[in-house]
Parts: sequence; C-alpha cells; structure tokens
Amino acid sequence: METPADWPVEGLLTHIAGEGEHGFRVVDVWESEEACRRFGDRLMPVLEEAGIKEEPEMYSAHTFVSA
Repeated sequence: METPADWPVEGLLTHIAGEGEHGFRVVDVWESEEACRRFGDRLMPVLEEAGIKEEPEMYSAHTFVSA
C-alpha cells in the first residue's frame, strides 16, 4: 500500500508506520470516526488471525495540518 487509494476503505488521510522502542507503531488519521470504524471492521479479523488479541490504542485528533 503506497497511497490512501490503496486502502480497503475510503477516508484515510495519512498513514505512518515504523519500529519503536516497544514494538511496531502505526498512526493513521481518518476523516471521520465512521471511516475509522469501517477500517477496524476489516482490520480486526486479520489481526486476530495473526494472533494479535489486544485492541489498538485509539485517540481522537485535536488538530490535523497537511502540507
């Protein structure tokens, strides 16, 4: 996946992923909570199949600025 158009649901504004001190970290910004939920509905079965049982940490954005 290289552009937001490659994502399985519409509404992705930005995607950032990389290795951190405590494991892999992904930060996605969605245009709405509904878009995020649609993606979660697709993602959670994939994570469960991979053996990941924990719910992802989710935070509401206060501000989003794009160049």
